[in-house]
Amino acid sequence: MGDTDLAPTLEAHADGASPLRGLPGTALARRALAGRALPVLLIVGALATFYALRHGHVVTGMDTVAYADATHHRVAPVAPGRIDRVTVAVGQAVRKGDVVVEMDAAARRLELEKSRLELARREADLRAAAQTQDSEVTRSELWVLKAKADERGDRAELAELRSRVVRLDQLVADKLVGSSEAERAKERLRALSARVETYDQATQLGRGGLAASTGPRSQHQTDVEARLEPLRQAIQVQRAAIALLELEVAELTVKAPCDGVVSVLVRQPGEVVEAGAEIVTLVTARPKTVVAMLSEQAVEGVRPGAVVDVKRNQFTSASYPGRVVSVAPELEELPLRARPSPQTPLWGRRVLIELTIDGELVPGEAFRVSLR
Repeated sequence: MGDTDLAPTLEAHADGASPLRGLPGTALARRALAGRALPVLLIVGALATFYALRHGHVVTGMDTVAYADATHHRVAPVAPGRIDRVTVAVGQAVRKGDVVVEMDAAARRLELEKSRLELARREADLRAAAQTQDSEVTRSELWVLKAKADERGDRAELAELRSRVVRLDQLVADKLVGSSEAERAKERLRALSARVETYDQATQLGRGGLAASTGPRSQHQTDVEARLEPLRQAIQVQRAAIALLELEVAELTVKAPCDGVVSVLVRQPGEVVEAGAEIVTLVTARPKTVVAMLSEQAVEGVRPGAVVDVKRNQFTSASYPGRVVSVAPELEELPLRARPSPQTPLWGRRVLIELTIDGELVPGEAFRVSLR
């Protein structure tokens, strides 16, 4: 560089002006770009720090992130089988008792229909047997009527014959009639006496339909009931088998155990699953309740009843008060989303917070909690 080239620079130094004046254009551009980039980098760094603090999960001892308490419910059949139909979709809200899954029940329904037909046959057999026994009882009653009529006739004849025998004995003594006639009358008297004695024994034992109507049931009626009893017991057994099959068919229709939202469809129609295998997962959020995971240091001094400020994890969300309901007595490893760094294990305690906000919470929804 010659003397002529250095003259402007030296003059600028002599005058107290900026030493940048007179530098080549490339150097000026680099320094100007650096001057502009520095504020941008500072702003970006500040925003990144704010985002990390805002979306971090344990910020300080007085500021943390809480989540709407989510409870997952496994929906599973109580018996093994093939999935016929899944009646819900992910994100669908269901009420307790709504049908969620229908298992293949064709075989059970056929068996149920067969059992019902068998029950109908047994009931028909009982009716036929009852009619047969009714006919036998009717015939027995007719026989009883005849027997009672014969009994009355025999008793009347016996009384008359006794009087006749007395008269014949007197006539024989007076030699007015022969003894042979008196002997024939006595033989007839002995035969009638035996028949009447048989009637008396049957009346005492309740046989032959000769028991008094106001007394206990006759042996004949008891025998009829005894003959029908096996048929009645068989019908009761068949009805119990049908009730069991109906229960099994009903259990193949899997219903929601509670109100909730379908979170995951674990299995698809056509798959064969074991009893208790999860098919659908429901998720529910405890009303107006969030859970904060506080580190061992942050949880010190937090007690049930403490008032906290709660805010949804949004820039425009308003703050409202909440109350600490409980503090877990034991330490547990914090879940990944509750750690400042997912790779760094951290232990803490679960804090249950009751909110004053209206409306339903989204399971897992994030909130900012500031301890007062």
